[in-house]
Amino acid sequence: MTGPLLIVLHLIPQGVLAGLFFVMGTQALAGNGITLKLLFLARDRQLTSRGDPLARLERRRAIWAFVALQLFGFGATFAITQTIAAIGFPVIILALIPMRTFLMPKWFRTEELNVLDAPTAGAFVMESVGGAYGGDTSVAPTPNEGGTRDQSYAGSDNESAVDDTLERGEIYELRDHNQMQRLDQVRRRSHSMRDRQQVFQG
Repeated sequence: MTGPLLIVLHLIPQGVLAGLFFVMGTQALAGNGITLKLLFLARDRQLTSRGDPLARLERRRAIWAFVALQLFGFGATFAITQTIAAIGFPVIILALIPMRTFLMPKWFRTEELNVLDAPTAGAFVMESVGGAYGGDTSVAPTPNEGGTRDQSYAGSDNESAVDDTLERGEIYELRDHNQMQRLDQVRRRSHSMRDRQQVFQG
């Protein structure tokens, strides 16, 4: 970091930076998947919203098992960072990929994994990079189908669906705009050709 930036950072009170990181950490924990699952397990079933995707799962022990695996992965990653082999922490993260791909489908049902380990990115983002989103990807949804997902999902899922729909709508509007421009160009060319023909015939 260059000198002028260090001087500016030294002018910021330490309490301001501490408060900033405290607020960021609190907000991150509030939206963390592990935290949300633990709060669901600790909450009374009668006080749990029926729209919560976790409430649709039949086996409650599946949620406990998944949270235990998440905590194990976090603990292993954090533990290796406290040793001399801290540079190898990505190995732990990479080892979770075959575990999720080959082992967890044997331990959990498909509908359970769809809820417990739902895709982080939205449908539009996954499709834009050539990936698959969710289960059935044989038919890509249109902008008018943005609300066809299960209405029982919580607000965060609804917001992501709306964002995906808006992004799709912007692309379709752009395509329509480009098509209109092309049609205008074709019409102008046709009109110019007719004018030339009339001039030559005259």
